[in-house]
Amino acid sequence: MASAGARVAALDYVLVRLTATGGVEGLGYACLYAAAPGGGAHGAALRALVDDLAPLVRGEDTRYRGRVWRALERAAAAVGHGDLARAAVSAYDLALWDIAGKAAGLPVWHLLGGVRDRLPVYYSGLFLGASLDELRAEAAPLPGLGYRAIKLRVGRADPDEDVARVRAVREVVGEGIRLLADCSRSLDAGRAIRLGRRLERLGVAWLEEPVPPEDLAGAARVASVLDVTVAGGESARTVEDVRALLEHRAADLVMLDIQRLGGLTGWLQAAALCGAHRVAVSNHLFLETTVHALAACPWAIGTAAGVAAADDIPAEHLPWPTPFEAASQVAHGELRLSDAAGLGLTPRDDVIRRHRVG
Repeated sequence: MASAGARVAALDYVLVRLTATGGVEGLGYACLYAAAPGGGAHGAALRALVDDLAPLVRGEDTRYRGRVWRALERAAAAVGHGDLARAAVSAYDLALWDIAGKAAGLPVWHLLGGVRDRLPVYYSGLFLGASLDELRAEAAPLPGLGYRAIKLRVGRADPDEDVARVRAVREVVGEGIRLLADCSRSLDAGRAIRLGRRLERLGVAWLEEPVPPEDLAGAARVASVLDVTVAGGESARTVEDVRALLEHRAADLVMLDIQRLGGLTGWLQAAALCGAHRVAVSNHLFLETTVHALAACPWAIGTAAGVAAADDIPAEHLPWPTPFEAASQVAHGELRLSDAAGLGLTPRDDVIRRHRVG
């Protein structure tokens, strides 16, 4: 999966199973995706960190998820706030939420106080490695599958190529489909504004991650100049990162990553901060778990410039391989939430056996 910011060659998962007193088992996971051609995503290092954190969880009362999360967060911070540390915390946090739901006999989105039982989703694909003909072939069946929004990657060195890619997809999906463009952090503010103006004229609904995440001033400049919605925030790893994004007004729509924010607990904290700033949120990847937060989060229901009406901010659905089946499935352009207890994840034992390492 090639974007302007990375070329993903592998997905490394570490699965965590926690067994509570009484036999209730919770399943959580950490996931890293590799950018190095032919290389792994440091899965062995992730596994080692997960093992190092285990003593902080053993013997704890599963009802005190916040207390456990805080202890894990502080311990993982010893190696920094990078993806490795945040994903390790996420694995335990998700497993604890899974236990909570199963113990109560409820899906996690009910525990959180669900506000809706279905979510519109957009198809996330159309990567930079695809030719124009390949883009057309991938995009053509999507309207028939019920998708009302589609995201493609842009950020080529020649902006004319990006414009041609958008036009090629538009030709085959028609005018009734919203197109979203992901720059994958590849541009500076000036280039992003020039490209954004051209894509606005083509009816693109949002421009995602136009500049590197550390360039908050540049992102704010892009958001202030363009009429199209500017989406960002997927690289945020702490609530403080999200606060800085909001205070700079660097995004009209914040896409929060459940793995980088340390699981469901961290995601909800960041989403609440966005709500206080009246900024809508969506997810970055990992829909199978983030769906519980989105279904219960009032700040995922709102409007953003160019993103139509309330209840219509779609969630990201990238159909990549996972080692589990999710109870909530995407069909006809939306995800209908399951009433399965917990997170609703079932390990795919055949896949795990085939791909297990170490």
